[in-house]
Amino acid sequence: MLLFGTRYHYFYDTTYAQKVIIDHEHKTILSKRDLIEPTIQENWYRTIAKKHLAKRTKELSAKLKLPFNKFFIRESKTKWGNCSSDKNISLNWKLIKAPDYVIDYLIVHELLHTVVMSHTTKFWTLLKSYYPNYREAIKWLEKYGNSL
Repeated sequence: MLLFGTRYHYFYDTTYAQKVIIDHEHKTILSKRDLIEPTIQENWYRTIAKKHLAKRTKELSAKLKLPFNKFFIRESKTKWGNCSSDKNISLNWKLIKAPDYVIDYLIVHELLHTVVMSHTTKFWTLLKSYYPNYREAIKWLEKYGNSL
């Protein structure tokens, strides 16, 4: 299983009932839930994504002073995120599989749309000032995004 850009080994373990134990040090996931079954796995990923991505979006919003309205987790075949004209941020749940720097890039990207709605020169200049290594994240998405 992929989580935060790192491969984890999943072990079915009856000890943990409905809990899912993530051991970041040993890169293991233990659970009695059948996380190999696609629907169960997607629901678990969505739950993790909603908690982690919402928290990180709030943190970056406060740090960068780029307020937003509401936050949503969605699935899209063609987009990683969206910012509506009402300043609502939506992120694709599959982002939880990407490394932190890619997640942060996409969050900053969408937060900047609360100020500049289109991908103008002004937008990209702001993005570069808020997130100088954005090109690295874009390259990662171009290389691995389709496999998430």
